[in-house]
Amino acid sequence: MEECLAKELTKRFVFGDLKEDEIKEYINDTLAEIANIILGNSIKTISNQQESISIETPTIISSNDNLIEDSKLEILTYHFETEKGSLSINFVS
Repeated sequence: MEECLAKELTKRFVFGDLKEDEIKEYINDTLAEIANIILGNSIKTISNQQESISIETPTIISSNDNLIEDSKLEILTYHFETEKGSLSINFVS
């Protein structure tokens, strides 16, 4: 996720006015909560496949260049573009 989008989501998610340094403090918590919301809503859709899906706590991986290599992993990626920046959500199995 681009930093400008993460900041915008944090501003909208946290009630009240935040200063720039406060926004940086809340970004990871906000993104984790958004991941939980997405996961929670996804469960409704996939509840009939419960036996084939293992759900764990969402993980936020943040760096300029992320690389995950494991021949046993399957990664499903969704890319979103907004006027505030882009976002990628990855489901790893």
